[in-house]
Amino acid sequence: MRKLLGSVSIVIASSVAYSFYQAFLHEDIEEQLPKKDEIALKSAYFKFGTSHLAYLIFLFPGLNCIFPRLCLKIWGVQLLSRAPKKSPAVLFQLYLIVFTALASATSCDPYSCAWIESLTDEKRAAAESCLIHPASGIYDHLPYVYRVLHSGTLSYKHFECMNGFLDSKLFSISLDQNGKDILKKWIYLKRQVIIGMFEKSKQKSSSKSSEL
Repeated sequence: MRKLLGSVSIVIASSVAYSFYQAFLHEDIEEQLPKKDEIALKSAYFKFGTSHLAYLIFLFPGLNCIFPRLCLKIWGVQLLSRAPKKSPAVLFQLYLIVFTALASATSCDPYSCAWIESLTDEKRAAAESCLIHPASGIYDHLPYVYRVLHSGTLSYKHFECMNGFLDSKLFSISLDQNGKDILKKWIYLKRQVIIGMFEKSKQKSSSKSSEL
């Protein structure tokens, strides 16, 4: 079981490294893509990298890691050779998982903000409420593995819908249009709060550097 978990972690780590390389380091020197698609592609890779990083932290094998301590113990699987000691590492991992998952979902990074600004008004409203994914619009430019992974998501299947994945059967059962509008507005406002927090931290860091 440890070997299997280690192999899965290596595969996910490779995906994280590739996604962040494409987001931060890769440049379209030959300008094969329109600027709009290039922005969407970088945003998509950043989201892939952060979400896969959350999975990697969760599944990472180790004596004080979350998956062996919490999940496999419940299922009765003995992954560890000895009982783990109490450690703050689990809480730190939980914090990292929440942080990376939010970084992927909220579209508050510079790449995602640029992608949202490049959209039409109708699509922008859905994107600002985190209801669509940039990979859906540049699906054909993704590697095969990422196309397979993304094609099964609600974000891809409902990219052309006004309310994004909220128009799926899963959400339409419990939400009418008024409920969808309320939820969209709530997500939008929470996202604006997060962006405001980032802006304040940037201003504080810049002011401290200028004082030095």
